Amino acid sequence: MKNIFFFFLIAFSITTYAQDAKQLIGKWKYEDVYQKEKLDEKSIQMIQQFFTDMTFEFKDEKNYEAFLMGKKEIGNWKIKGKIIEMTSEKGKSGNIEIIDLKENRVVAKIGSGTFILVKII
Repeated sequence: MKNIFFFFLIAFSITTYAQDAKQLIGKWKYEDVYQKEKLDEKSIQMIQQFFTDMTFEFKDEKNYEAFLMGKKEIGNWKIKGKIIEMTSEKGKSGNIEIIDLKENRVVAKIGSGTFILVKII
């Protein structure tokens, strides 16, 4: 009985990860700071100044393009649970934690900030 439950749990987890990966395909653009009511006005202005042009494009073939703080980055990505693991062509790696994922909106923790991204393509 334990083996059947364990198998079911693994199969459900794999299906969930595959759905999340499929939902991420496309181009995402910064929309706002998540829970900005917890920040002061000066912090919000600074975040918006740095991240207004932030985009991530996750491609079906597990390639990505990111534009962040005036720099373009290209690399590979994969999803493990609620974590997007990204490795640039230059070997630099980083993670994005998915807090909430809807069809055209994702709340993502990137470094020490949490942002709302909307799907534009």
